[in-house]
Amino acid sequence: MRNVVYFVVNDRFLPIALAVSSALVREPGRNFDVAILLDGEPAAGYRVPDGVRILPNDLGRYVPEGLENTGAAWARMSFTRMFAPMVFAGTYDRALYLDADVSVLGPVSPLFEMDMRGLPLAAGEGMMDEGASQHGFDVGLYKKRLGITDGRTFNSGLLLMDVEKWNALDHRAMLQSYAAFKRESAGPGIGMSGDQDYLNFSLKGAWNCLSPRWNFQTFLLRLELESLIDPAIVHYVGPRRPWDARLFPFGDHHIAFYDQGFERIGLKERSGFRAGSYHWHAFCDQLRQAVYNHAMPARKREMFEEWSRMRRVFKRAIQSRLDAGQYQDVVQGISRIDLSDDPFEATGIEDVVYYRKRIRVRAAV
Repeated sequence: MRNVVYFVVNDRFLPIALAVSSALVREPGRNFDVAILLDGEPAAGYRVPDGVRILPNDLGRYVPEGLENTGAAWARMSFTRMFAPMVFAGTYDRALYLDADVSVLGPVSPLFEMDMRGLPLAAGEGMMDEGASQHGFDVGLYKKRLGITDGRTFNSGLLLMDVEKWNALDHRAMLQSYAAFKRESAGPGIGMSGDQDYLNFSLKGAWNCLSPRWNFQTFLLRLELESLIDPAIVHYVGPRRPWDARLFPFGDHHIAFYDQGFERIGLKERSGFRAGSYHWHAFCDQLRQAVYNHAMPARKREMFEEWSRMRRVFKRAIQSRLDAGQYQDVVQGISRIDLSDDPFEATGIEDVVYYRKRIRVRAAV
């Protein structure tokens, strides 16, 4: 079987995609190629790792007008990811799209061996219903508006596609239908996630659900679930990214992944894609942490209790999906998840510190 991992980026995120690609091509015995579809001209000065191809992204012409936010170049570009398998037709059987803001901590090749059960796509859940409900988001109404009846939605930061079956879908016509739906009847809440909403609206449950090992998002890092799930791909959703090392509180190995990747591509200066006011944010975080830890013990305990409760909520949610056989990678023996041996089960208030209005286990800060 012929496989490819690909990214869709502009010049701003090119060094991020190159850093991740430099790790992908080093995987022993890999069964995939790596490609980067680039919007615009590549900036000079980066070493392109052996085994990585940079291709021009000229797929914007397939994206119809009328989609939300597509007046912005980055938003329009994000919709081109679904047309990329057209480029791979006849060359690859499977294509794995990744957002650039990921770390690859485990081998990716096993994922390509998964039986897709005749479906065009495999993907991981978004924040999961349990988390969205805890934050006051009406998940049921959102799904009803999208026409989803099986109760599942996915995050579009990782998409494993059967190239032939994916290309058999008329995405241009489906995008036009989605745009009309959003204009005429969607109401509030639809369109928040751009192409992600479109894909969930269009596929309506016709996809394989992957376990969090393959799209392990930042909220799971905050809940100290990394040691239980052993993620192969970590997806840094939100403002805290490991290339902003002083601002990233979730473990030095995430920072080291990008340090090593940037070294491989010859990137020395990172200021071009750091968060704005980098040093000021770092100073404010440190000051806030000191104030909360030493001057507000009651608030610290309140947040710790909330952290503990949310951790239990998500562990139960993941276990329920394991028990129901919803994660196809686990069912097929590609992944193994055991939540029973939890090193943080006995975490107490004395083991944590406050970090930017979040509880962090002391050893991980």
